[in-house]
Amino acid sequence: EVLRNLHTLDGKRTVILVILVLVMFFPLVTNGIVLTTYARFGCLRRTHDKLIINLAVLNIIIVLSVPFYASSLILPEYVLTKKHLCLLNFTVFRSGILASLFVLLGLALERLICIVNPWKYRKVNSCHVIAWNVCSFLFG
Repeated sequence: EVLRNLHTLDGKRTVILVILVLVMFFPLVTNGIVLTTYARFGCLRRTHDKLIINLAVLNIIIVLSVPFYASSLILPEYVLTKKHLCLLNFTVFRSGILASLFVLLGLALERLICIVNPWKYRKVNSCHVIAWNVCSFLFG
C-alpha cells in the first residue's frame, strides 16, 4: 500500500517534494562548509565564531526534520497514525528554532558588549560561550 501511494503522486506533491529536497540539500552543504572551515582554520576560535558554529549545528538539526515533513506530505495517512513520528517532528523542529533564537540572542549580546563596553568584552571568555550554548540546547 505504501509503494502504491508513492507511484500515484500528483504533480503538485512532486513539485513540493523536489523543493523540500533542495531546501534540505543546500543548508546541509553550506553549514558543512562552515563546520569544515572552523575545523580547518585554528584562527577561528573567538567568541562569536563559536556562536556561529553553534548556529550552524542547530540549522543542520532543523534541516534534518524536513524528511519528516516531506513524508507527511507524501503519505499523510501513514505518518499521522504514527504518533511518535509526529512528536519527533514537532520536537526537533520547534526545539531547534527556539535554541537558534537563544544563540542569536547570545550573538547579539556578545556584539553589544563588544561595541558598547570593549574593556568588559575581554572578560567574556569561552566558559561564558559554552554556558550560553548549553543553556540554548537545554531550554531550546
